[in-house]
Amino acid sequence: MKTLFSEQKIVIENPKYTISLNAEGLSYNTADGKKSLEIKFSEVGAILPMRYCNSNQSYNLIFRDNQGKNICDIDTDTKANNGHNILETKLILVAFAAYKLHRHF
Repeated sequence: MKTLFSEQKIVIENPKYTISLNAEGLSYNTADGKKSLEIKFSEVGAILPMRYCNSNQSYNLIFRDNQGKNICDIDTDTKANNGHNILETKLILVAFAAYKLHRHF
């Protein structure tokens, strides 16, 4: 099944970072250049969304490998997008689910 992520790359620009998301994974680059990550969904076993239940904060996503060890973490939704404060986090979680579930998604 084709998804939005199979056909195009989604780029989210924030004053603090840029996220580029596609069907295979994402890149995360901070504006100050201190953090630059290439994350492949094939190497990720789980994503833990921290601060997910508190809509008054940004989110922190911890990426774990297939053995349950932390690979890296990123901050998302540090600035509301047109009143929507979970857009970036949702896109990443949906792209990850689409990758892992393949045709079942």
